Amino acid sequence: MPLATPPLASGCLPGIMRQRALDLGLAVETPISMEMLNRSDGALLLNSLGCRPIHGLSGGRGHGSATLTRIDPAQAEGFWRRLLDAGGASEGAQKQPWVEMR
Repeated sequence: MPLATPPLASGCLPGIMRQRALDLGLAVETPISMEMLNRSDGALLLNSLGCRPIHGLSGGRGHGSATLTRIDPAQAEGFWRRLLDAGGASEGAQKQPWVEMR
């Protein structure tokens, strides 16, 4: 099953790696709720430095929280490598600035 990423309308930044994950079918764009996170197998943070597991979230007052199943860091690294391997210099990957995906 692909990973989920929130839509841009939610405030999510339009990162290059986020778009690559969408283009490759490794992620789908969908609203993400605390309930969805609590039912999930875990969550990842993808940014310009790599891909890391998220262990828990707090939604602030009245928004609940989520304790996430720990994703193995090697799995996160594998996802990151798939994204890197999918894009090469021909796509301009070396020339583009990296933008954080939330």
